Amino acid sequence: MNNVNESCAGKNKHHMTDEVDLSAVLRPLYKAKLLIFFVTLTFICGGLVYGIIHPNIYESKALLSPVSGDNSSISGVAGRLGGLADLAGLNVKEAGGTRTLVARELLKSKTFIKKFIDKNDMLVPVIAAKGWDHENEEWIFDQGVYIEQTGKWVRDDGGVGSKPKIIEAAEKFQKQNLNVSEDKETGLITLTVQSYSPDAASEWASLLVDMINKYMQAKDIAESNKKLEYLNNQLAETSNSAMRQVLYNLIEVETQNLMLANSKDDYVFEVIDPPSKTYEEVKPKMILIIILAAVLGLFCSVLLVLIFPKLSGSKFLD
Repeated sequence: MNNVNESCAGKNKHHMTDEVDLSAVLRPLYKAKLLIFFVTLTFICGGLVYGIIHPNIYESKALLSPVSGDNSSISGVAGRLGGLADLAGLNVKEAGGTRTLVARELLKSKTFIKKFIDKNDMLVPVIAAKGWDHENEEWIFDQGVYIEQTGKWVRDDGGVGSKPKIIEAAEKFQKQNLNVSEDKETGLITLTVQSYSPDAASEWASLLVDMINKYMQAKDIAESNKKLEYLNNQLAETSNSAMRQVLYNLIEVETQNLMLANSKDDYVFEVIDPPSKTYEEVKPKMILIIILAAVLGLFCSVLLVLIFPKLSGSKFLD
């Protein structure tokens, strides 16, 4: 009986200890509620200030569908002559899937982006822009990087510096402005471009799609012309009737490839949904910033009171 009483007494004592410990934690927090409130409010205000002074970033998206290069007549001839063409050092087999893969990876490559930036004179906005003036519709440049009035670049020490290299702009554009993703189920490709300017984001996305199509088209046309030149030279040097017939067939295939390449505007990517122009910023996300600031402020204020209980005007209970 005594053991039972002792056990019950122990449980009650333990329960009371838990209550005391919980009270010891909650009491200073309650007494410091104003401190917790103002610290949390300060963090929220800081988050608001950060969101306000941070320049808005806009994005434009284009939905692209890979263009199939399938052609039954070409594929039939290529299938019959593929072996002989390989011996001749030519590839007449259908390569639409490979071409799309190459185009997609090329679109994200520094080599292509360098050409894109250089062709469209984008070095200054990519490197030096820090915002967009909506009222005057012009870039806001970081004067510590580029002086617009004089067209001079600034070094880290404040002096006049040399013009940045295109590769620097390409690397920055890759990291901050461009994203290319593929839906594995549908095969559709989403091209996303971000910029301080909603107009620039939409324009750059359109120019990227147009340039990759023209680049791959010009590349394939040049290759077809090179193959035709080679085949015609071989034809002129060959007297064997069977081989001449093979060469005629190969020339026919390559001529059709050349005609198809010249007849397509959307050569590798067909635009399903053109680049959008939206004036709703994607960054900074004000609601998320405020929530994070509030949570961080609450955590820091509570931690401050628990570490320094005298801030609440009371001490922890022993």
